[in-house]
Order: sequence, then structure tokens, then C-alpha cells
Amino acid sequence: MKDDVGLELLNPTRWRDVLSSLPSHTLRFVAGARHVMPEGTTCADHAHYAAEIVYHPRGVGRTRVNRAATAFSAGDIVVYAPREVHDQQAEEECEDVCIQVALPPAAARKLRYGFLLGGADGDWLVEEIESLSRSYGDGSPLDQRVLDLRVTAVLLALVKRACEASESLRISTAERYVRKAEQFIRQHFADIASLSEIADHVGLSESHLRHLFRTARGRSLVGYLREVRLDRAKVLLVTSPHSLKQIAGMCGFADEYYFSAVFRKMVKTPPGQYRLRQMPGRNAWQASPAGR
Repeated sequence: MKDDVGLELLNPTRWRDVLSSLPSHTLRFVAGARHVMPEGTTCADHAHYAAEIVYHPRGVGRTRVNRAATAFSAGDIVVYAPREVHDQQAEEECEDVCIQVALPPAAARKLRYGFLLGGADGDWLVEEIESLSRSYGDGSPLDQRVLDLRVTAVLLALVKRACEASESLRISTAERYVRKAEQFIRQHFADIASLSEIADHVGLSESHLRHLFRTARGRSLVGYLREVRLDRAKVLLVTSPHSLKQIAGMCGFADEYYFSAVFRKMVKTPPGQYRLRQMPGRNAWQASPAGR
């Protein structure tokens, strides 16, 4: 697309800025629906007072927002701003799974156009959109609050992922490899047995990845893995009654002795003392073998 309006449809940064400034739990689930558009048909210009999330499980087509067209295909999710006039043309038979979410008026007025997130098939977001599209609620305040929280999580996750996808188009190849390694570590830190596993996932040799990581982050790849493990261990020490042996295993350390040695070196205090200092009122845990 050649004009600024067309590019805006693919740019979710305005959504991120607006939604990031909102207080928690300010979005409201309105309704869900799904329908099929036969090949060659058009859904004429229309708009909704709420933002609309449309997942396309199958089909190929185009949508126009403010006269600028954007193509979509199976697996894509398109998000339209509140009161934004748009249409849809089915080049092949399309299925639309839709949910609408109301934003506070002040936030809704700041949003224009929308954004597209491609290739979301098989994701939890898709499962949740599918589920919400069939939800109507029982009318109770508690049920509405559950739906509100669910749809809020979906929209925020869509914005976050779309921003990451948009940003990845502008960053260097080296930075893309480093971020992929960081994401893998955050998701699998408890099970990573060697740095070669990370390198294999990223698609580089171990030595090349270690070099890129140190150049980009100013620290070692193994140091980042250790930091992620220690951060998780700190949380478990304060929020769970698990023993040091259990926490060591849950965080990817070989045994409790190695865990204690690394923790003492990096945090400057033994894990048992860290636990006692952070939760002085938890006498039951302090006195139990698990808390020592």
C-alpha cells in the first residue's frame, strides 16, 4: 500500500500507546459472532461502536479501511478501531470469527484504522477468540466480569504480538537471532541442558550465537540463562513452600548444592537466608524443612 492510511492498518503502535495508558480492567466484552462469506461476495461499508476482532480460519480476501485495502488470508486476525468504517471482499469463500470489545470513550476516540496479525493458527489466542465468539454470558455481573477479563487479555496480547511483528521488520538480523534466543530461554529455562539447544532452536552455531549475544547485550548467553533461572528461583523462594532441592530442579539447576553456590555468588546471600528476609512473617515456612 502506498499511502499513509494503508500503512496505518498494519501499524499497531498507536493501539499499544493508548491501551498501555489505561487503568487495569477497563475493556468490556460486547458480543461474539461467526459467519461465512461465499466467494465473490462483499460485506458493504459498516462500523461498530466497539472495536472488532476478526479471525479468518479459512479464505482469502481484502478489507478496506478508509478507502485503503489490505489483503488477508487463512490464519490472519484483523482488528478494527471503534466506529471505523470498513468493508470486506471474499476472493475465496471466507469464514469470519468475530468478537467486539468496548473501550472507554476517551481511548476509543484516539484510535484509528486498525492492524493485522498474520499466521495465528494453532495459537491460544485463536482458541480464545473462537470460544468468545460463542459466548453470550448469563447476564450476571460476575459472568460479565469474566468475559471482560478474557477479551481484555485477547486484545492486549494481539496488540503486543502485532507490535513485536512490526518491530521485527525493522531490526537487524543479529538482533532478531538474539531476541529469539532470549524468548526460548524464558520459555524453557528449566529444561535447557546445554547452550547448543538454544543455538539449534535459533538456527546458528553455538559459537556464533554466543558472539552475537555478547555483542548485542554486553553479557554472555550462559549468564542470561543463569539470570532467568535465578529470577524464577527468587519468586519460588518467596511464594512457595518448596524445598531448595525442589526449587533447584524447577529452575534447571543440576542439584541443590550447585543452586545454593550460584545463588550465594550472584545474590550475595544463601537462598535460605534470602527466603527468611523476604518473608519474615511466614513462621510456618521458616520452621519447616522445606523453608530451610
